[in-house]
Amino acid sequence: MQAIDEVSSFAQSAGEYGGAPWEMLPDIGLYMDQVIMYINRQQEAVSDTPMTGNMVNNYVKDGLVRRPEQKRYSREHIASLLMISGLKPVLQMPDIACLLSSLDKRCTARESYTDFCIKQSEALSQVMQRVEEACSDARKHGRAQLEELAMSLALEASARRIAAEKILSLLKEERENPDA
Repeated sequence: MQAIDEVSSFAQSAGEYGGAPWEMLPDIGLYMDQVIMYINRQQEAVSDTPMTGNMVNNYVKDGLVRRPEQKRYSREHIASLLMISGLKPVLQMPDIACLLSSLDKRCTARESYTDFCIKQSEALSQVMQRVEEACSDARKHGRAQLEELAMSLALEASARRIAAEKILSLLKEERENPDA
């Protein structure tokens, strides 16, 4: 029963996660250590993998995130890092780069980040509601419901990743070869 209670507690906190609104992101330049601390605190409810300075440096080097200005990271940098952190468990870095680049061309950083937060919050809320329902069933009938849900969620995640990668691949191909 302890595992069921812990899963239920996790589902409640993760289901309420919505990401910091744009207006609440720090609007003063933060140094790397401050950025890392901020990102990891923001993501602790939904990620077991902390962001590191090396990761941020690689994102900058690879062009996923703009270079900091005088070693200070802006609100736009933080928004990009939060989006990368949310997408990284599912997509490969080239796909994330393609997606973020496309968003940069279509809308402002604020719009991209706000849309990302809304979609992430909706997805977490829907999944965590299913988890809480399975926990309730598991308390009455045993943990089989949770095991079945874990399998379903893993298969759904795999199917969604495959679909997202295919969509991004075809869009990238079309963008690179518009006459094809």
